[in-house]
Amino acid sequence: MKKNPLRKTFKIKKKVPLYKRKGFWFFLLFLIITGGFLYLLLFFKYFWVSSVDVRGTQTINSANVAEVIGRGAENRFLFASRSIFAYSVTNGENELKKMYPAIEGVTITKKLPNALMVNIRERSAVALWFSGQRFYKIDKFGIIFEETSQEDRLLIKSSQDKKTVRIGDQAIKEEMVEVITKIERSVKRDSGLIAIEALIEEDKQITIKTADGWDIYFDPKSDIGWQLTKLKAVLEKQVPVDRRGDLEYIDVRFGNLAPYRYRQIGD
Repeated sequence: MKKNPLRKTFKIKKKVPLYKRKGFWFFLLFLIITGGFLYLLLFFKYFWVSSVDVRGTQTINSANVAEVIGRGAENRFLFASRSIFAYSVTNGENELKKMYPAIEGVTITKKLPNALMVNIRERSAVALWFSGQRFYKIDKFGIIFEETSQEDRLLIKSSQDKKTVRIGDQAIKEEMVEVITKIERSVKRDSGLIAIEALIEEDKQITIKTADGWDIYFDPKSDIGWQLTKLKAVLEKQVPVDRRGDLEYIDVRFGNLAPYRYRQIGD
């Protein structure tokens, strides 16, 4: 019988068992090494967070902050772990800011093998905000961070009082706080005046009440530096020091003018 020249013959190779392949053993070795490394990082207690160093607090309780950070270090990967490598710095910082509105900034740093350092910068009160018959401390950003009693500090009010505010809210814009505190510093430095209250009227006018009982009208949308210059000139050249207590107001809002008025007798 003749062979068909078009017919091909194929040899069937035997399959090599998986365990006899080099790639299998390299892969298995990789898994073992990786698993051991992960176990070392996550479950070896030498790397578990055991120390939290809190710095920079003034009014916030450092022990409470450390407790919050300690709870945040607890994770579960099938088994409980407090590994410093698994701790989320971002989550920890956000949690502290949420819990403590008085925190302006916070940085958490990992210190190997098992310590966390927490650096806190607290908000500093630049004035008091008055709303709903209550007093609140606000910082340079206009953020309300603490309810308080009335203090010997500049009091800021709004003619459009919302009545309901919460700790952590922005009471007024940062730019408005900057304008008002600039006025407070300047009138004290240049003219010896003590500003005790600032009333914001629809962002169109700021009325500064002085400790002598008279008012100064400013336009927050115009050049505050020029308005302060006019105020200083009027007080130096037109209003004698012994008559300042008789003033009703000085209005520095318009152009080159700075009209003023004395109280009427009997007012």
